[in-house]
Amino acid sequence: MIPKLPVWVSAIAGAIVALAGAPFGIIAAAFAGGVLHLSQSVHDRSIRAASLRGWLFGFGYFAVTLHWIVEPFLVDAPRHGWMAPFALVFLCGGLAVFWGLAQGVAFLATAETAPADSSTFHFKTIWKRERTLALGPRAHAHFLMNWAFALGGVEVLRSFAFTGFPWGLLGYIWVDTQASMLATVVGSHGLGLLSLLAICVFAWAVLNRHVLPARVGWGTMIGVLIVVLAGMQPMPPAPANVGSAEAERTLVRIVQPNAPQSEKWLPEKARDFFDRSVALSEAAPENGGRRPDLIVWPETSIPVWLDEADVAIGMISRALPQTPVIAGLQRADRLRFFNTAVVIDDGYVTDFYDKAQLVPFGEYLPFGGLLSKLGIYGLAANEGGGFSRGVGMRTLQVGDLGSAQILICYEGIFPHLAGATKERPAFFALITNDGWFGNWAGPRQHLVQAQFRSLEQGIPMLRSANTGISAIIDARGRVTAQLGMNQTGFIDAAMPAARKATFYARTRDWPIIGVFMLWLIGTSVRVWRRSSLT
Repeated sequence: MIPKLPVWVSAIAGAIVALAGAPFGIIAAAFAGGVLHLSQSVHDRSIRAASLRGWLFGFGYFAVTLHWIVEPFLVDAPRHGWMAPFALVFLCGGLAVFWGLAQGVAFLATAETAPADSSTFHFKTIWKRERTLALGPRAHAHFLMNWAFALGGVEVLRSFAFTGFPWGLLGYIWVDTQASMLATVVGSHGLGLLSLLAICVFAWAVLNRHVLPARVGWGTMIGVLIVVLAGMQPMPPAPANVGSAEAERTLVRIVQPNAPQSEKWLPEKARDFFDRSVALSEAAPENGGRRPDLIVWPETSIPVWLDEADVAIGMISRALPQTPVIAGLQRADRLRFFNTAVVIDDGYVTDFYDKAQLVPFGEYLPFGGLLSKLGIYGLAANEGGGFSRGVGMRTLQVGDLGSAQILICYEGIFPHLAGATKERPAFFALITNDGWFGNWAGPRQHLVQAQFRSLEQGIPMLRSANTGISAIIDARGRVTAQLGMNQTGFIDAAMPAARKATFYARTRDWPIIGVFMLWLIGTSVRVWRRSSLT
């Protein structure tokens, strides 16, 4: 066994694991950090100690993954800057609770303990009671399996609990690799579980390297490495001619106006950014090609309310006759406010979609009316509790191009929202304003999650981001064209073809949820039987 180290080493291990994700992409770090953490986990002697270790592991992971969360608070630093360190600590600490819970459950499911006095058997007793993890290959395998399933299960839970926040799922480390195609079957959560199991198999061989026959220990480690290296092979590039024949392809233009968030809503600048979007939209096609069949603008790119947008819509239609435009703005309905996407065609708003999955503490605040009296507002809120939720996910008809599911910014991080419509869409349009997220990690992580939404569903995506990264993503999650951070311009490219509905698109997360439930039931029965015998 690896000698016992201070408990805070698990926080370092979590930070190392985070280096496997965007923007770093060091997949080997997931295995290095995972083995370091698990080598120390076998030394724990109580549920409290195990839960603390799991919490530290999670805190380190989320602190590196979500360090960009301070950026939104610095856009208006005099007003919100003081919140930045609290946001980072409380968000990472809160998400780490899920990982602490997983570690505690895995320890409880595996550890041996002495009989308890029924008169003193209560939560405090369970929490602090001395327990021992058995040593040896079999016992380690049992613990590691429980740890993988417990952590994989709580990652599903944090996608839904308290409105959900599935940012930084472990499965995303495989973006742009052959292994990512497994998400078409098991989804991002299933891919995360497979990743955890691979880490555990490698850790098992490391933990037992001195007691296993050399051919078993080294064979296991080499076998895992071969599988991982095979999975790390890059996806083949997308074909040059995506879709149907050249003359029949649907051409799209993605507009990136590059309006800095600190200037975006200034009265003297808002009109300039709108005019910039119009100019980019009516610019001559690249390489002398034909005009696009569809133009996509970012989130809130029309700087007026919908009921006041007649002039703006008229300008768009005159500049772009007979070309549908998807754009974002805000809408008011009496005293309710919505973050909205509209389809503009032939001078009219033909349909609209209100964002259904809002950003907590960003677009709305729980008890917002009360907190506003104390001077505390959501970062993007208008007044009181901020924005209201739309009625739910649906498709919109976009001219002759078929139906589209529009995802607005934050909605793109939820695997269960993409494709959650009565009609299977022909394409996704994700409009976002990543100007809130800084220039490095946040926007790149957001792009990766968009890639997985297309991959999971087998549906191409048109991603228009105010400050970048705008992209066209094919049905295998490959970026076929993109415009980088803080660039002003547009992308002209063919609409990638959709694939047949993937297995994941048909089953969603229910199979993997079923797997976790079966594990939980089986584990609960084993723990109950063991406790009843002591």
